[in-house]
Amino acid sequence: MLKTFHEHTLETDLLKPGCIVLDVGCRGFEFGNELRKEFQAKVYETDIDDLDGDQPYYRCGIAQIEGFGDVDYNAEKEARRLMPGEAIKVFTIQSFGALVGVGRWDIIKLDCEGSEYDILWELQAPPATQITVEFHQHTEARRSEEFMAQLINKLEQWYEVRQHCLSGKKKAYKNYWDSLFTLK
Repeated sequence: MLKTFHEHTLETDLLKPGCIVLDVGCRGFEFGNELRKEFQAKVYETDIDDLDGDQPYYRCGIAQIEGFGDVDYNAEKEARRLMPGEAIKVFTIQSFGALVGVGRWDIIKLDCEGSEYDILWELQAPPATQITVEFHQHTEARRSEEFMAQLINKLEQWYEVRQHCLSGKKKAYKNYWDSLFTLK
């Protein structure tokens, strides 16, 4: 059964207590907190921004290549994104998994203001049972319909597209694709 957890769709029939989750772009912690409450999930939360509050998270970037980066503070607060720089460590999904001792994720949530395109394009193997993504249309990193079709075609070698619909949040227009991919 498909269910939305703080704007991200998941297939709940694939979730078990204690599932392992990578939350890329955890601002607000709502997604991880909902999964902890309902599934006792082990959630590894990452964000490039310096977040308020006491909830622990990894302040780092997740991208298609390892290295260092910085935060684009010129973007609106809810659309800050990773850019070249030296301020924060940047991992790939695989290298972050190695850092925390996770070989395969049950869920990867990508809400990273444009970086999701390159992260998924560079995958060489399926890293998770489910990938839930906000493909952002309101950032400079947005991509053409042709690129989106190519990216989805690439993901379909491993995943079934369970949802891919244009949505909106806090805007008068639809500004992201709410997408869910489940392992075949």
